[in-house]
Amino acid sequence: MTDREQRAAAKAFAEFWKGKGYEKGESQLFWTSLLRDVFGVEKPGSTTKN
Repeated sequence: MTDREQRAAAKAFAEFWKGKGYEKGESQLFWTSLLRDVFGVEKPGSTTKN
């Protein structure tokens, strides 16, 4: 993902989540969406070991 694409994704992400309901009830969805859609993490729910 290019810098320009990431900025556009961050803007779209912020617009989507603007004014969304219950913070604690939506937190997993919020973080999954942020990692996947803005930072390009393919499987944000999986763990990695070094």
